[in-house]
Amino acid sequence: MKHFLLILSLLLLPFMLFASNDDLYKSKGTTQDVIVHLTPSPVQEDVSRYVKIEVTFNVSLDAPAIKEYDVKLTYLSSKTNDHIAGTISYSETDKKLTFTPKTSLEPGMYEVEIESLKADKAHKEIKIDELMYRFVVVNEVLQSMTINPNSIELKETESIQLEVTGHYDTGAEKNITTQVQWSVSDSQIVTVDANNATLKALKEGTTSVTAKMESIETNMTIVVYKEINGHRLPPEPDSQVNNSTLLGIDLNDNGVRDDVERYIIIEEAKNPNFPKTQTAISLQYVWAWQKMIESPTIERRAYLEKASACQEYFIDKHTKGMGFQDYLKWQEEYASRLGVELEDKIFNTKERIIQRFKFNEACSGHIFNSRKTELNACQTNIDALGE
Repeated sequence: MKHFLLILSLLLLPFMLFASNDDLYKSKGTTQDVIVHLTPSPVQEDVSRYVKIEVTFNVSLDAPAIKEYDVKLTYLSSKTNDHIAGTISYSETDKKLTFTPKTSLEPGMYEVEIESLKADKAHKEIKIDELMYRFVVVNEVLQSMTINPNSIELKETESIQLEVTGHYDTGAEKNITTQVQWSVSDSQIVTVDANNATLKALKEGTTSVTAKMESIETNMTIVVYKEINGHRLPPEPDSQVNNSTLLGIDLNDNGVRDDVERYIIIEEAKNPNFPKTQTAISLQYVWAWQKMIESPTIERRAYLEKASACQEYFIDKHTKGMGFQDYLKWQEEYASRLGVELEDKIFNTKERIIQRFKFNEACSGHIFNSRKTELNACQTNIDALGE
């Protein structure tokens, strides 16, 4: 008999907690025109334990007049109708009044009461009456979380808004962004503002961001890249891995070894004269040399000839009509500053130097025509770079 009574009491527990539907429908003041949105909504029966009471208005409130006791949350399913402690805040930007409980809510029925409030001076003719309504908190168990977006690549100084979805044992999915705790593996690369879940990229690198709630957590990988003059720099490769093969690492698959590409873009950006153009020309030269390193045959010389023709076009465009001395001076002042340093960067291993010797040997004894000057030889339309 005792066992029967125990089972019966367990079956009746939900009804004891939530009372009757008539009780749930008790409300007043919720349909005022001045109210835009209520969270949770009146009569809602699937409210999370981590809910915040939020009221959004269509007019600004008299913020200094808002008091802590203006919002009262009562746990009706308790024997003594316990009042829930919490903090009250107001956002002038969103015109939103928020009550945040200090602890998660127990399952059962709750009643929220908000005293009559004052609009700001610009809307003093508008009356905001007292409002009251009820809702039900369910005993959900958080099983997993997902962060959206789940993979991010950001340029330095860029920001993005994160959102976390909680997946519960009831099958419900809820936005729990404001309830999670954030942590970053390397805070020098990115930061996350806990108040609005905004992630900001600080400097180039890769790190992870973790969102945690109770014992559940999830993480995502963030890649922050550097961009200079419209060029996205590939990551700095590991030198040992990069130099262990003839062609090295080319993650962006543009035919230029990543360490050399980074060097060109960074160094040419320091050039006060035609940095975009010189970057394009230098990248084409390195692309041509990479083709030669891959296969040091005389046929590959055509790539170098095109790179030279592109450079000559650039020089002729800016020196046309100059005397010889002025021409030499212009070349010395405005031509790429990289020169020998760039070649040392390209041919930085014994194997790559050997390929250059093989190429020179393949070309030895042949007579080649003088270089042409034509824009069509350029891989990038340098006239369109605006320099």
